[in-house]
Amino acid sequence: MNVQPTLDPAALGRILLLQSTLPVATDENRLMEMVAYGMSALPGVAECLVCIEGTTVDIRGSSRTPKAELCAAAVDDAFTGCADSCPVAWEESWHRIVLRTSRRDYGSLFLNLEDSEVFEPYSAFANNTANLVALHIENDRTAAELNALNRGLDQQVRDRTQQLQASETHLREAQKVARIGSFEGEIANNSLWWSEELYLLFGLDPEHFAPTKEHFGELLHPEDKESYLAAISESLELGKDLKKTFRAKHTSGEWRHYETTAKVSKNNKGAVIGLRGTVQDITERKLAEAEKKNLQTHLRHSQKMDAVGQLAAGVAHEFNNILVGILGNADLLLLTTGDDLPENYRQPIKDIERAGTRAADLTKQLLSFARKKSPDVSLFDVNRVISDHTGLLRRLVHTNIELQFHLASDPLMTRADESNVEQAITNLVLNARDAMPNGGTLTVQTDSKNLAANEVAPSCQPGDYARLSVIDEGCGITPEDKERIFEPFFTTKQIGKGTGLGLSTVFADVKSNGGFITVESCVGHGTTFCIHLPQVEETTETTVTKNKHTSPLDSGNETILVCDDEDIVLRSVSALLNTFGYTVICAHSPHEAIDIAKTHAGKISLLLTDFAMPEMDGLQLSEQITQLLPEIKIIVTSGYAEDVSQGDQVDKTHFEFIQKPAPYDLLSQTIRKVLDDGTTSKK
Repeated sequence: MNVQPTLDPAALGRILLLQSTLPVATDENRLMEMVAYGMSALPGVAECLVCIEGTTVDIRGSSRTPKAELCAAAVDDAFTGCADSCPVAWEESWHRIVLRTSRRDYGSLFLNLEDSEVFEPYSAFANNTANLVALHIENDRTAAELNALNRGLDQQVRDRTQQLQASETHLREAQKVARIGSFEGEIANNSLWWSEELYLLFGLDPEHFAPTKEHFGELLHPEDKESYLAAISESLELGKDLKKTFRAKHTSGEWRHYETTAKVSKNNKGAVIGLRGTVQDITERKLAEAEKKNLQTHLRHSQKMDAVGQLAAGVAHEFNNILVGILGNADLLLLTTGDDLPENYRQPIKDIERAGTRAADLTKQLLSFARKKSPDVSLFDVNRVISDHTGLLRRLVHTNIELQFHLASDPLMTRADESNVEQAITNLVLNARDAMPNGGTLTVQTDSKNLAANEVAPSCQPGDYARLSVIDEGCGITPEDKERIFEPFFTTKQIGKGTGLGLSTVFADVKSNGGFITVESCVGHGTTFCIHLPQVEETTETTVTKNKHTSPLDSGNETILVCDDEDIVLRSVSALLNTFGYTVICAHSPHEAIDIAKTHAGKISLLLTDFAMPEMDGLQLSEQITQLLPEIKIIVTSGYAEDVSQGDQVDKTHFEFIQKPAPYDLLSQTIRKVLDDGTTSKK
């Protein structure tokens, strides 16, 4: 009969205490110490050594001493440990217990037995303790791995959250810069979500505005509401993407332009469940497109007006040549004295001359319109200009408009380009006429006004001004249009009824002559335009009309070479010069004039040449003539001065210019002045 060994209760208590206190070990080193102390106290055990994956701890008194040779001796198929670094042989008195779980081995308990029989009853408890130690190691390591993993995941979550927040911030900033807001809508619960920027696009407060279909519909422009909501319904019904522009009212009261771009949302069965997309404020883009269109329209207008201007200039030039013949021959007849011209012919010829002079004034206006006329500044009476044009102005207005003139009793002298003032008056009367389709009274009046510094334009000086007012009883001008009426191409008239150049031309002409223009208007009660021109004292440079046919002529006996490709001009000018006493040689072309300069035996004192000729212009001709005749004087004539004097490359000191058609007295005075001048054509 086998006798069961008696177990020491104290030893069992220590084993159970060790097993219960394993969880309080703070790390594996502490665990190894606790196990080494506890197991070394078992009966029959002289010494305990714990090895966990190459780290060895034993207990001798209070010290820990590694015993690597025991790890090396413990190597077998189940546990490798740190055999490579522990080559010492195994001692037979040592008993090994593997620290093992179902997953793996973690190390060993080495018990140095001084009495194996005494230890034998406690071996099961030792094995159980070893299993608990292995399990504790595994649990701690697993927990540590999980904690490390959790810490990594937490860090990833924090990093991703920060990235997401930064991305959302960047998105909001980008949407704010691009003026884009986003939205999402679901059909099932009829919900609509707006981003913060979308509220800002409409100037709305999220706390006081619910983004429902009904509330949003109240913001839409009445002309866009039906089509926009219909486009959304169609997109949801047909499951197609949406792109639609619309106008909505901003909280500032302004109607702004927006564009919606959206895609339908679908469930896993392909059914449409909502709509998500963006809304962008495109007001600036719309304004830019409108401005571009406006500029293109202006460009077409400008090109058209440039073509018309070139045509007008060409017509005026040719017309001037004709007028030279008409007025020159009329002057010749009127210069006839005695019985050579029947008295009953003299008045009809004067009428021809007056008609020709009026035609010359018309060509001046054409050239001014085409901007082919140099400023012709002179001293004149504003009242006289209006009086000379009353007949023309009356013909411009409709029969249901009564045109009245109230002119100042005293002369209003100013120094300006008379044709500019004539054109300004004409444009203002035409504007007033168009503003009075139902008729009424149109008044043109003049007076003198002394203006202080705060009453004149910034570019003008205070003082006396000749004021010319055009007052109508028409429809008036709105404050918005009043701000723009002097802009080029701006017009309130229907397409084809106005170019928008009339008032801008008036403004430019008045300003170029040192004056300014003001406007007062009330919608439904008419408009008053006032032109202010600096008033000057009447001097010896008075404009009192004198009879040119009674003034003495400037004559001479020199030889003059006249070159013009128009026969009628050549004949009439030559006849006038002969009347003045000069010897005239006629050339029908520049080449003929050059041949005459080469072959003529006598002295030629003056070249009187047209500018625009087929072979070469008058300046080119004068260059070649002066090479042949260095002492010759030059006078160039043309219908407009710009072609004669283009840029700085023309030396304006070596020739005199006369604009066609020139009165014969001006022609005779200029010829005499040039011939008597000490300078020659040589540069």
